[in-house]
Formats: sequence, structure tokens, C-alpha cells
Amino acid sequence: MDIFKGVKATFTSINYLIQNLTMERFIITILCFIALTACSNTDNESKEDILSGVWNVQNISGGFVGMDQDFEEETITWTFNADNSTLTVVNNNVLVDVIYDGLDTGSYPYTIIEVDNERFLEIDGQEFGGILFTNGQLLLDQNKISTGSGADGFILLFKLEID
Repeated sequence: MDIFKGVKATFTSINYLIQNLTMERFIITILCFIALTACSNTDNESKEDILSGVWNVQNISGGFVGMDQDFEEETITWTFNADNSTLTVVNNNVLVDVIYDGLDTGSYPYTIIEVDNERFLEIDGQEFGGILFTNGQLLLDQNKISTGSGADGFILLFKLEID
């Protein structure tokens, strides 16, 4: 009779393990289901980025010759559209003695790159410079690039156009 007592205890232990394993599998299945259905798809949401809007070039400085040129409002505007990642430039500069006035009038695809918590602007597949905000103004610094620092680049200062 003692032999059967040991066998009965073994079957009871196995039955206990099967019930607990089934409960563990059930809990794991429920947790996986919750984790998978809790994810959201943000592809359909409209894009919004830090550059969206119409920006007026106020000043361009730097370069090899040390340029420092102010521009009147609406002389050069850059309009960033985050929905289609397009930059539209309107360059009405007629000053002939200006060494550099940014991009020519036209539309360009753009991307914002983030490296080590710093943002950089890429225009038409080429890195343009670092993105900085200071005193409510946008600063695009061509001396600041994602792979380190450059030299003799230009610094473009913009002011956001308020409707």
C-alpha cells in the first residue's frame, strides 16, 4: 500500500504541474495579445516637424570671406511642408554683390536627421547643416554637420512668418 501512496503523490504532482503550465501558457498568450494590439500605426497621421511654416532669411554670415549680409523680409523665403517633406524656396534677391544667398527659387525634398540628440537638415539628398533655435529664430549652421564640424560654411538666420 505504501508503494501506491508514492505513485499517487507522483500523479498528483504531475497533474499540478500540467495545470500550472497551462495557466502560465494562458497568461503568456494573453500578455502577447495585449502587447501586439497595443501598438499603434502612425503612418496615417499627418507629419509635423520643427521646421513647418514660412521662414524669412534675415541674415547670412560666414564663409571663407567672412560674409555678413542682412536681407529685408520676404526677399528670401523658405517654406517647409512636413506633409510632403518639401521645401519651397522663393529667392527674390537682386543684390549683385552678395556672395551667397542660399538656394535658388524652386522646390526641394528635405529630411531632418537626428544624430546624438542633435538635428541636421538634408536638402535634395545633401546635408545642409545643423538646426538650432535661438530667441525664436531658426539658425542653419553649415559648419555643424552630422559627422562632426566643418569650416568656412555659411550660417543662415531665419525668422518665422506669423500670419
